[in-house]
Formats: sequence, structure tokens, C-alpha cells
Amino acid sequence: MGNENGRVNNPLGNIKLPKLNVSLPNYPTPDLSHIHKYSELISEEKKREVEEKIHKEEAEKQYRDQTLQLLSGIERNTAVLQEISTLMRKSSDKQEEIFALIVEMLEITKSSNQEEAVSKYRSIMDKINQFTSDSATLQSLYTLSGTIFNVVSNMNF
Repeated sequence: MGNENGRVNNPLGNIKLPKLNVSLPNYPTPDLSHIHKYSELISEEKKREVEEKIHKEEAEKQYRDQTLQLLSGIERNTAVLQEISTLMRKSSDKQEEIFALIVEMLEITKSSNQEEAVSKYRSIMDKINQFTSDSATLQSLYTLSGTIFNVVSNMNF
């Protein structure tokens, strides 16, 4: 097909073909801004969903922790009630004095600040030290007053 000069032979011979001047239509560049806008909206929505899920999980964890603390407090309070019941049943001859001490111990919970709670606690400890009874009763009184004081101390004044 080619000649010795490296040119392609024209099969049509010397017929001159007019050069076609074809111009492509000039289409405007498509506006993709709405695609970008929807993409951003979808991205923001997914981010918001992830944040809501994290917030919900944190709230559920906090709720579980608070529930466990509450149940633990109920358990401790139940133990205190059992201790009070045992003290009242065991020492029939000193019931009035023990009851007065228990009422005074519970008054610690009405304290408006830490200093007042400490003052009431020290007063109760002095009274227990002067109390004459068996060692088990004294130990129970010390334990009970200490438990009540610890509960009050953990409260935010």
C-alpha cells in the first residue's frame, strides 16, 4: 500500500476530496453543584446519626451506672436497717438509750454542710464512748454511726 517514499497510496487516485470541517456542538458544562450539595447533606446526616448513637450509648451507660449506684445504696441502707433492728431487739434494757442514739445518728443526714455533719458525728462518738453495754452492741453503734456519716460525707453540700 505504501510506495518507496513511505507514503500511503491513495486508492482514489488523484481525486481531491474536500476537507470536512465538522464542528462539535458546544454543550455547556453540566452543573454538578446539586450533586455536591446532596452529597454534603448525606454526609452531615450520617455524621449526625453517628453522634446521636454515641450520645445515646453514653446516656444508656450513665443510666446503668446510676442504677447500679442506686441499687448499691439500697443494699447498704437495707444493711443499716438490719443493724438497727438487731440493736433494738438485742438490748431490751438499754433500748431507750440506743433508740435515742440512733435518732441522733440519723440527724446527721439533716446537716447542711460538712462541718455540721462532722460536729454531730463527733458528739455521737463521744456518747457511744460513754455508753455502757456489751462490746457487740458498742461495735454495732460505731459501725452504724460510721456508715451514716460516710453516706452524708459523700453527698455534695
